[in-house]
Amino acid sequence: MFTSDGMLDTEIPHRVACASSAFARLHQAKFWSSKAWSLSTKLQNHKTIVMTMFLYGGETWSLLDKHLQQLSVFHMCCSRRICGISLLDDITNSVMLKRCETFPVGSQLRSKRLRWFGRICRMADSRLPKLLMHGKLVGQNCRGRPRTVWNDVVLFGIHKLKLNRCTRDALNNPVWRELTCVART
Repeated sequence: MFTSDGMLDTEIPHRVACASSAFARLHQAKFWSSKAWSLSTKLQNHKTIVMTMFLYGGETWSLLDKHLQQLSVFHMCCSRRICGISLLDDITNSVMLKRCETFPVGSQLRSKRLRWFGRICRMADSRLPKLLMHGKLVGQNCRGRPRTVWNDVVLFGIHKLKLNRCTRDALNNPVWRELTCVART
């Protein structure tokens, strides 16, 4: 659900609404507050059901800071509710993430993007995703700073992780899988 100008202003609220709906259904069923289920079972269900809906298609997003903030707020709200901790308990987000044994949303999205980048690198040159990744648009640019595109976001993630031989490493699937797991931390 991209807008005509390629922005994510409708997609991000839609993803949050879908995941919120799934989270609320489990809340209505008293799953999150039940003492019968361990915290690890609750977190596994959250990861499997809610986070899958929440980050669906996230490997193709080039997020603005406001979008990442919306995603992070929802993720932390869910994590706090699962653990039974309110904002008044004065527990930081980093402590919450360690307690829930999860990673920040930005790190999860970076890992998904890098995995998708690896898949594109291993595709045949005639495949559409690879053509789109290496393609350039012709024509005049608008005034001002160019928009951040997906390639820029992936390159930023690669530089942040100091992956020097990324395209060669991406061709080796086991090596690339290990490198993208490191991207989540």
